[in-house]
Amino acid sequence: MAPLSPPFRPTPGGPGVSVISARRDTHFRGLDQLAPAAVIGLQTADGRKRRYRVSGSRILETPELSPPTASGANGLALVTCWPLDGGVPGRPERFVLFADEIPAPVAAGARPQPEGTR
Repeated sequence: MAPLSPPFRPTPGGPGVSVISARRDTHFRGLDQLAPAAVIGLQTADGRKRRYRVSGSRILETPELSPPTASGANGLALVTCWPLDGGVPGRPERFVLFADEIPAPVAAGARPQPEGTR
């Protein structure tokens, strides 16, 4: 099963917190090794590249996936099952890694694009 983003959440690069979930033993193996300030690269379905800086992680029993990101900017929540080493299937806990979008640098002489048009 490939990572997926719920249809009711913003897509990466859009306003708000985008959510991507995947299996702990394949796509998100080692997710817990990303420390705050680590940089995550992501390529969207349309080929655009985004970068995010990890702001923290939490273990949630009922995932609350739309808290504000650390800076209040657009963000990303990566979600997988907990515990990460397997354990008993069907447990309600989820490991959630939160990250803030790193704005793309503006080229010299270029005008910044309004939010939502990048």
